[in-house]
Amino acid sequence: MPIPDRERAKQLLERHWGEVVAGEAAQELVAAVDDGIRRCIWELMSSEAVTFTYSLPTQLLGKLTDSRLDALCLQRGENGDDAKWDPRGFASSVIVPWVRDNDDVLGRSSDPYVSNPLRQPRVLPSPPGVRPNTLPQWRSLHRVLNEVQVRNDSDYTLAVFRTVLLAVSRKLQNQKFGYPALPRVSVEQALYLADGILSKSREGEHAMSLAAALFTVVGRQFGLWAEVLRAESTASDRATGMVGDLECQQDGRLVYAVEVKEQKITLADVRSFEDKLNRSELREALINAPGVSPSDIEQIDQHIRLMWRRGVNLHRLSIMDLLRVTMSLCGEQGRVSFVEEVGVQLDAHARLSGRIAWKKLLIGILEGDES
Repeated sequence: MPIPDRERAKQLLERHWGEVVAGEAAQELVAAVDDGIRRCIWELMSSEAVTFTYSLPTQLLGKLTDSRLDALCLQRGENGDDAKWDPRGFASSVIVPWVRDNDDVLGRSSDPYVSNPLRQPRVLPSPPGVRPNTLPQWRSLHRVLNEVQVRNDSDYTLAVFRTVLLAVSRKLQNQKFGYPALPRVSVEQALYLADGILSKSREGEHAMSLAAALFTVVGRQFGLWAEVLRAESTASDRATGMVGDLECQQDGRLVYAVEVKEQKITLADVRSFEDKLNRSELREALINAPGVSPSDIEQIDQHIRLMWRRGVNLHRLSIMDLLRVTMSLCGEQGRVSFVEEVGVQLDAHARLSGRIAWKKLLIGILEGDES
């Protein structure tokens, strides 16, 4: 079996990456890394050279997987020297597939250790034959790995590794995802995808992305409006100045408003939306929510009827009910457009965890795992 254990390394990588992406970066661990080392990490992970973006997490993950290993070692040893190992093979089997699954965030390379300065026994602060402009990065790489090796403490190695993953996550957050394209989408697949991303939602951002994508496609498919403006899910009504969370506009004129709620609505929610509608001339609007608070259902229905008598048509439907109808009406191309537009909305507004979740759901559809 290769040393370190590559299957264990993959498990450690997925576990810590998942926690970092979910916002569980264990600040007490990251705080254990001093500012100088942290600056070296940011410098290396923002590099355009795969030599540095791949080698730092590779060396650290090897050390984290098996504490006996030398974090600075670059070549397998002989005569039973347990400290020496093969980072090149380890990177190709563990780090390269992980990078590929995460939109090539560290750059594209099937063999990142092909660089001559990495084809020697150990990481050096000034390897022979390197260009002068890369020397600062080599010194940073050596400084981080040497500190880990000198301390030889598993908790510190973990803190440094998670700091690296945090840098990777911020890099990935700032780039657009290459979501896999679905050539065809059925109604049931669209509903499966929507339910899947809603289950991963935080602070309503995924419900808002689904609704924005849906109303964008509906407007385009049926010629009802040309543009959908969206408020941020965490912004207050007063801050946005918008009538609804979504404003559907035609030629700069508001023609429809949608309030998006991820929880069951209350009478207070309805009255709050009514106040915003009354400040506009809009007479058609919708509350998009999964249901109604049981204690308020009778009063809400009465209030909606009262609003109708006053000339305002307020409707309430869940996103799943809306999807089932609209995805049936808009045709296959409309459903494909909806899936693509959800990706656009998530890229623009969602946390990294949501974008990763959407990509995994799409891959699941392509692999036939939606059942």
